[in-house]
Amino acid sequence: MAALQFYDAVISGNLRSVIEVAARHKFDLNDFFRDFRERDHQGKCPLHVAALKGYRDMVRYLIDSGCDVNKQTATLRRTPLHFAVNGRRMDCFRALIAANAELNLVDTFGYPALHYAAEHGLTDMLDILISKGAEIDIQDITMKTALMKAVRSLKTQSVKKLLKAACKVNVQNQHGDTALHFASRMGACEMIRLLIESGAEPNVENNWGQTPLMEAVNYNRSEAVKRLVDLGCDVNTRNQSKGEIALHAAMRKNHTAIVRILLEAGSRADILNHQGVSPAFEIAAHNYVDTLKVLIKLNYDLDTPGRTSGPAGPLQVTETLYQIASRAGHLEICGLLAQYNCDSFWIRDGNVAHEQYTSVTKPMSWLNVSGPLQSCCRKSIRKVLGRNIFTSVKELPLPKSIQDFVCAGELCLD
Repeated sequence: MAALQFYDAVISGNLRSVIEVAARHKFDLNDFFRDFRERDHQGKCPLHVAALKGYRDMVRYLIDSGCDVNKQTATLRRTPLHFAVNGRRMDCFRALIAANAELNLVDTFGYPALHYAAEHGLTDMLDILISKGAEIDIQDITMKTALMKAVRSLKTQSVKKLLKAACKVNVQNQHGDTALHFASRMGACEMIRLLIESGAEPNVENNWGQTPLMEAVNYNRSEAVKRLVDLGCDVNTRNQSKGEIALHAAMRKNHTAIVRILLEAGSRADILNHQGVSPAFEIAAHNYVDTLKVLIKLNYDLDTPGRTSGPAGPLQVTETLYQIASRAGHLEICGLLAQYNCDSFWIRDGNVAHEQYTSVTKPMSWLNVSGPLQSCCRKSIRKVLGRNIFTSVKELPLPKSIQDFVCAGELCLD
């Protein structure tokens, strides 16, 4: 009964009752509660609860009475300092710091107090911890740092504080992620800038072969993709695991806006991965009409192979975008390819099987493709102009209407 009375006095913040009951029953103020009403308080002592609830006077009394400021809870191994930070109790936090609380003790998850301060955006506490010499690059049990947690929680001010304190920006967690991976995944453009300007490696791969740029693509973060490109990420970096570039993922996921950003930044849609598949294969295979229109507008070579298989040489099999789309029955894709006069829908291989020939030519008969002269002329001009078509066409002595035709002005992009 007395133990529960003592517990109630601590929980309610009644310092006078705490002193009286402890003296009457000779309770050790540093012991874990003998009795409690909330299961969560099992394995905690009065200083843990007082720090969490912000009972400043009780914290000071317990410290003055000789309580261990570094005592860890029985289960999660948290100290009073952890509780003061998580409870956002600045007065209690300062009292514990003044009592020389150990700054770098970690809980069961490997978090020191500084991790919680950074993750919650508690910049005043973060300033004090850094100024008192807290280690800023401690990694938790999953090898995450305070910087990663601040980025993941979108706490920009915490990120700035840690960068100013010269934290390590290229540390990797157990999955190979850096802070820049987290920023890219979250679409945090300002953090991306801060990290790269502080020396973050823009093209590092995680354990799955994903660069920060690829992560931004995977999560459809178009603004983050643009920021990464503007800050110097290599759009044609191939990952080691699959041999893919960011454009493979953008086209696979049909992120049309990102496809355009990458192509305008010089990404090559003809790069084959380790399976011999180009980024454009996804367009033809999955009927991504709007993304194909982007390729046409940006003057992508529609005759580039979509997929190759087999060893290099005469035995290698090459499939064009038209063949891939026609085999899948994507007639609108076939129509666009034919309209913009890609050569590769014409059958030149005498060894093509009858079934393959039929699958390729059937859409052609449906489209009644005849290869009009104006389309042939447009294609010839576009090939000469290349990827800088919008700039180069203005230098030609052509009427505006013909310039628009050359640039496929009739294609409307959302």
